[in-house]
Parts: sequence; C-alpha cells; structure tokens
Amino acid sequence: VTVEYSAASASSTNEGTANNFPALLISGFLSSSTTIDVDITGGTATGSGTDYTMSDPLTITIPAGTYDGTIATDIVITVPTLVQDTDIEGNETITFAFTNLGANVTVGDANTDTTAQSTHTYTITEDDTLLVEFTVTTLSGSEATATPAITLTVSGGVSVGATTIEVANAGTGNATSGGTDFTFA
Repeated sequence: VTVEYSAASASSTNEGTANNFPALLISGFLSSSTTIDVDITGGTATGSGTDYTMSDPLTITIPAGTYDGTIATDIVITVPTLVQDTDIEGNETITFAFTNLGANVTVGDANTDTTAQSTHTYTITEDDTLLVEFTVTTLSGSEATATPAITLTVSGGVSVGATTIEVANAGTGNATSGGTDFTFA
C-alpha cells in the first residue's frame, strides 16, 4: 500500500485544542495488517508536557483491506495533547515524518494528486496576550520640581523573551511637549 499525510501542514485553533490534525491516506490492498510509525522529527514546540504530549513514535496499525486514497478509507492519526499555558511565545510547530514502514508499505502519492505528503508540520496557534494599563488615568505635578513616574500594570500571560511596550503621547491636553512644559521620551 501507499501512504501519505492528508496535508502538508495544519494548525490548531488555539493553544489548548489539538484539532485539524492530518489523517493517514492509504491506497492499495493489504492481505494482512501492518504498521507504520509517525515520528516527531523537529519543530519549535517542546514535548514532554511543556507545549504538547504525544507518544513518539506513534505506531499506527493499518488493518487488512482495500484502500482508495481518500478520506473514506483514511486512518485518523491520534492528535497530540496540547498544553494550554500562559507563556507568550508565538506560534510553535511540530514536524512529523513516517518511519519504520511495515511490510508492503511505501510513502508516496496515495490520493493521486501528484504530491506525496511524506512530512507534516503542525502549528500550535498562540492565544495568550498581555494586558497593559496605566495605574492612574491622570498625572500632575509642579512645573518646577515634578518628575512624575508613569507606572504601567502588566497582566495576562508570561512573556518568554523580551517584550517591548511602547507608550506614546496622545497629544491631548493643554501642556506643550518638546521641553516647554514636559519632555516625553
């Protein structure tokens, strides 16, 4: 039989829900069952419960039978369990390939679309956000001595790596910037 992934890539709708995972497309006839492994070969996500959990390799049994290369005869691949964390780390990927092909199994164009999907890249879609707010809505002080501190409150996810928060002068009010009444840098 000939096998391939149903798609070259797919992504989750959010960090905690593993969906849109590809199926194993198969074409041909098997007189007895055989196996194939789905192996994690790379990506930016970390397994072992950090970003996802999945048996590696994942052994799939292909039962004896006739397969036509369509979703009517595909085998659903067990999706990884995604970890819903609060880390803001951007989208992450897991790359899969077939290994340990059982008897009479080849990787190729099972659905005859002229492309053999021998690997699959799954994207875990980032869904964490930071909420940044001023601690006070107005601030005032004496012209001669005041150097008021603008304080921000950050809540929500935990940023992995550096995060830049830009605060801009909205240009409202009657004070003049540029060193006349205040300097905003």
